[in-house]
Amino acid sequence: MRRAIRHPNLFRDFWRDFNTEKRWKFPELPPSEILRLLHCPLYHINQNELVRAKWMWGRRPASLLGNSLVGYLLAIFIGFLLMLVPYAGILFAIFWFSATLLLIANEVVSLVRWRHQYESSMARVIRSRIKSR
Repeated sequence: MRRAIRHPNLFRDFWRDFNTEKRWKFPELPPSEILRLLHCPLYHINQNELVRAKWMWGRRPASLLGNSLVGYLLAIFIGFLLMLVPYAGILFAIFWFSATLLLIANEVVSLVRWRHQYESSMARVIRSRIKSR
């Protein structure tokens, strides 16, 4: 029963996360680099919070198309190649481009969700530094 109630919210949450404004508090760097940029020695940090932040950094979602332009260009090239198939090529290409767009949107949303969790974790690390002073 709970699952049926949650279903209408899935698309709304996906759309909200896809269109979220990307104002981040911290650069997308590992926790140790962020602490180094903040000139914060590790002995002032709650080690449990630091371990959690490092774990969150390790959970960073990887892109299926890669981090460079090559993966995206390859996906577009395959779509254009599919148009060369007689009769059904246009249909194959439409399906391919639709699937690629959904894949990209899903990657954007998963990265945004991870980023919110990672920033929350880093904020906890920073707060633990302030409490230990």
